[in-house]
Amino acid sequence: MQQAFGRHTTHITEGEILAADFLVPAPEDEKAGFSRRFRAVSEREESPVAVIGVPETRNLAMLLDKDDWKVLDPFVRTDMETYDFFLVRLCCSLHPVSEETALHSAEFGVALRQDGKKNAPLVYAMYPRLVSDIVRETSTMGLTGSLELVPMVGVTAGLEGTIETGVEYSRLVPKVTAHFDTGQSGGHWDLERTEVEELQGIRYFYLLVRAPKGFESLWVRFDLSAKVKYRGRWRDFFFTPERPEPATLEFDLLTGEKKVGRALLVA
Repeated sequence: MQQAFGRHTTHITEGEILAADFLVPAPEDEKAGFSRRFRAVSEREESPVAVIGVPETRNLAMLLDKDDWKVLDPFVRTDMETYDFFLVRLCCSLHPVSEETALHSAEFGVALRQDGKKNAPLVYAMYPRLVSDIVRETSTMGLTGSLELVPMVGVTAGLEGTIETGVEYSRLVPKVTAHFDTGQSGGHWDLERTEVEELQGIRYFYLLVRAPKGFESLWVRFDLSAKVKYRGRWRDFFFTPERPEPATLEFDLLTGEKKVGRALLVA
């Protein structure tokens, strides 16, 4: 298989930016007046900045060599006679301004749009599916009412007090998790801050999209939201590119056209 994309980078250049803006409070904070006050420039500049990069799209058939076709599952080869498969690289970048506006978690979602004939492209695969950090901890133990020694992990001892054992153990803490079902037109990745790594910087994601042959456009909508620590409180924030009110960001993976429109909110 031919190389589809270039190397990952640690920064996004101006020409690679699809949209960039501050994260803003979720609409439900409007009742308390927080969203209205936040629109002031001084308030917005304390918020984390989010950047979504320009997606890169490659037709999978164009990347496969003769030997690759020989090892493909027969059902997949049959599928590729009817459908085009597109390998898509996405990226987003999150930049907290300070520790006072740290990100606890984020959700990066994609949704594919039907064409004019109601033909729906589908998410065939997403990557990464799961990325975890290894967190090392020193265990403690306690005594039960029947004087059993038990590790103090998610349990309460029968007797008060615990004992440091000096025994180290490791546990896996998810920091990237993909959510999608085969045959659906969208999915999302959950991003988490862990004890090992802050939630900031560039993240790369990959989609394999299946669309009926003959598609002239392949529109995808991006959704980005986050839980942000703002002035001592955890609040829900979202990405609204280039507009002060909730907005949608769409991009045609085949033509490179971009659309930013007003989002319809459901009461």
